Amino acid sequence: MDQHSQGDRHDDQTSNAPANAEHPASSGDGGPTEGRRFDLSAMLKKNPQAARIGGGVAVLVALLVLAWFFLFRGSDEPSARRPGRRTDAAARQERPRPSLGIEDEDEDDADADPDADPDADPEDPAVEQDDTGEDEEVPAAPPEEEPEIPPLPEDVTEWELPNYERARREGHEKLFDAVGHLGRHWPDKEVAARALTEMLQPLELEEPDEPEEPGAGPRTRRPPGRAGAGRPTDAGRLAEAVVAALAVNDTAPARETLEQVISGRLQTEGDESQVVEAALAALAEQPTTANEDLLFRLLTEPDEFREPSGEAAVPAAPARGRARRRPRAGAVGQPLSAEWLRERALALVEETASGRFRARLAKALIQPTTPLAWREQMGKFLLEPNPDNLGAQFIMYQSGQIEEEVRTRIEEHFAGRSAQAMQAVLGLPREPSAAGRSARTGRGRVPTRGRAAPPPTEEDPKLPFRLATQLWGKRSTETFAERLTGSDRREQRGHLLALGATMPVEQVRTALLNALRAEHGKGPGALEKAGLPGALVSDPGFLLVVKSLDREEPTATPGRPGGRAPRRTTPGRTGGNPGHQWMQYSESLVRWWCDRLNAAAQAQAEETRAAGRDPRTLLRLENLPIDVHDADTVQSMYHLVLPGESAEKVSGAVIGPMRIQYVHMEVRTAPRRMEGYYRRAMRMREGRPIDDGIWFDAYRLSQAAADMRCSLDVLIRLPDRTAARDLDPDAEENLIVEVLSIETREP
Repeated sequence: MDQHSQGDRHDDQTSNAPANAEHPASSGDGGPTEGRRFDLSAMLKKNPQAARIGGGVAVLVALLVLAWFFLFRGSDEPSARRPGRRTDAAARQERPRPSLGIEDEDEDDADADPDADPDADPEDPAVEQDDTGEDEEVPAAPPEEEPEIPPLPEDVTEWELPNYERARREGHEKLFDAVGHLGRHWPDKEVAARALTEMLQPLELEEPDEPEEPGAGPRTRRPPGRAGAGRPTDAGRLAEAVVAALAVNDTAPARETLEQVISGRLQTEGDESQVVEAALAALAEQPTTANEDLLFRLLTEPDEFREPSGEAAVPAAPARGRARRRPRAGAVGQPLSAEWLRERALALVEETASGRFRARLAKALIQPTTPLAWREQMGKFLLEPNPDNLGAQFIMYQSGQIEEEVRTRIEEHFAGRSAQAMQAVLGLPREPSAAGRSARTGRGRVPTRGRAAPPPTEEDPKLPFRLATQLWGKRSTETFAERLTGSDRREQRGHLLALGATMPVEQVRTALLNALRAEHGKGPGALEKAGLPGALVSDPGFLLVVKSLDREEPTATPGRPGGRAPRRTTPGRTGGNPGHQWMQYSESLVRWWCDRLNAAAQAQAEETRAAGRDPRTLLRLENLPIDVHDADTVQSMYHLVLPGESAEKVSGAVIGPMRIQYVHMEVRTAPRRMEGYYRRAMRMREGRPIDDGIWFDAYRLSQAAADMRCSLDVLIRLPDRTAARDLDPDAEENLIVEVLSIETREP
């Protein structure tokens, strides 16, 4: 067989095989159907070049399909991890198939692969088949990286409300700062209050990650870790910060939330007693009018918030479907009862309550319906010598519904505070040492029975002037004057007398003079015991009150140089002459005032020198009632007119007009010579002998005004106050000469 005949035979076989396979029922009789059928073999036989081109095209299409599968289908993730993937069946239906230019009459038969593994994953990107039918390993592409959530702003003022829940879940380090900003500075305070209330609620737990539904977007990734990130915020600390922010917020919704927390009607995370106590502390530290209203109800009607008698209140059903439970034990092992609530609130109020709030409590305290036990408990802190208690104590004092012992304690406190105000108005420095005194001027506190006074501490420099306004006002002075004139018949009225002696008010001076005249025979012992002179700074006009009493000159001892009087006995002791005692008491007042005013003058001179000015400019001798013997011997001088520059600082106080002048001189001369000069200047026959010199004591009309009186005193004494030394009146000595002038209206 030649080559041509073999080729023709081969062409006949290849051309007949497909025709028989596709149309087994047809016959070769050349009927109508066979004539109209497309004969591929005949076409290829006639055009061998077309056969070669068609085969090349088919191979090219197969390579393109295989490349598409590797580039796009092989890098896909499993459908469960790729949101938006179509189902496997849909993917297979829409996947393009390679075509060789021959139409398939039955797509199901063409897709069926009798050799395919029924358990094989048609979406497995790691296994593909090449054009030879063999499996080929295809490496899986790396998973698509999830986008990252941006971190919260570093500046908490830029946070939005949704940021707070995220920060709470992540344990963000600036969450507590942000909570404070939310309570204090958020523009819409009621919106902030509701957001803070939400933060008190137990946090909803996040569900574990579930496979996304088809069509969902890509998952996001948390920002890189920081301190506390990924750890829930401490629930107890957060609750304490939130209730503090609610108290600062000071809106009706905020207080309603606080009330629910305190009463147990709002379930919070953390220890309940600690959260409740934090809410009480927050209210006390933010003493707004509305917050104090809530505290007042807690103190006076605690039964509205918790069950009394140790029975803890059962909180109302909390939000978010959590089970009801009874509150935990309190911080001191007691249940959260009404008694515990009032005790804790009272302990906090003692440290932070304003004077207005304390006065409100005092009004409730004096009501007859107030239980005795509660009155005793509340009265303990309202009677403390605290300047904020002045208003409350005055309400109790004026009511008359208090015991004698309580009245005495209040008078003791008033006297100490009035002396503190007097010291500030006069500009007197504090005493170097108050050891052994019956009271202190450091803080103006008078020690109560059996309790030592605290050491002096720094306090508000404006406080003494506020005290003056409270104690020297019209209402209070009328009350004290009424007590002094006889409405108070107690045997022990020393603190009431001392209170009157510290008030520069004309009405009080007159009432005090009448009271001392009525008790003249008792002497000044009660005043000395109360701290006058000594720890308390009295009204300078009090010296005129004492000089208005009946005083007697102590009998001189024969043979003593200068006819000096005998050493004085302690005033007020049994058996002493009251007239002698009041004379000696007035001398002690003059000496005390000279010492204190000299210290004040030296302090003023030092301040003037430190400011670069000459302290000699402070000397104003032209207004002194007498001429001094030598202006060049003046060492220091004190001058003050009241109310003067203090009027604005003590606005509301009824201070009477007064002028105080003091001159301190040091000279070396004979005592007799100096005594003679001032006897002539004072127009007196002789002075009063004292232990260490001579005292010229005058009480006369003032040269400034017809209705003014002047107490004028001149002390000529030895520097060391040596009482036992014999003094030669004609021998030169180092002497101190002091002039004290106090001018005011006559009591």
